[in-house]
Amino acid sequence: MNGKKTLRFAASLMAVLVALSATKAAHAAESSTPVKVTNSDNNPVVTQDVGQSASQMVYLSCASANTGALICYQYVVGGPQGQELIPDYTVPSNRYLVITAVDVNSYNISTGVPCATPSTIQFGTKIGDYTLFRNSWTLAANAPTTHFTYPPGFAIAPGTTIQLNRQSTSCAAEVDLYGYLTAN
Repeated sequence: MNGKKTLRFAASLMAVLVALSATKAAHAAESSTPVKVTNSDNNPVVTQDVGQSASQMVYLSCASANTGALICYQYVVGGPQGQELIPDYTVPSNRYLVITAVDVNSYNISTGVPCATPSTIQFGTKIGDYTLFRNSWTLAANAPTTHFTYPPGFAIAPGTTIQLNRQSTSCAAEVDLYGYLTAN
C-alpha cells in the first residue's frame, strides 16, 4: 500500500515539475503570433539598476585641515597598490554624477576628537571659474560623523568639479560622497 502512495506522489511531483518547466511564448493580444522582445542599441532598456553596477559607482573623499576649499579625491579600486586616490575629481563629459549619500565629519586637528565648536561645510559645483553653492551641512559641537541620505539623489552635470568649503577655523573636515554615474 505504501508503495502505491509513493508512486502516486512521485508521479504527481513529476507532472508538476514538467508543467512548471515548460516555456511559454508571449503572444500579441488576441493573437497566436509570438512576440519577440529585444533590447536594441538604438533604444536600450535599463535591465539593471544603474546605481548597483560596480563600474558606475563613485566614491569621493574630500578633506582639509585649513579653512577654505576641501580637496576631493576619487577612490578607485585597482592600480599597483590595489587602490588609489585620484585628486581633483571632475564628472566625466558624457555622464551625470548622482549623489545618493554623504558622510560629514569635523574633528580637532590636535586631538582627533569631534570638533568642540559647530562646523559648516558648503557643497558647491564648479565649471570653469564659476562656483554655485548648492547645499551645506552644519554639525553641532562634538558631533560624531553624520550620515545624510538622498534616496532619489541629486545630479551633478558633466564636466563639473566638486567644490567643498569649510567654515570652521579650529577644526579639520572630512566629507565622503557616494553616488553613481548615469548617461541621463
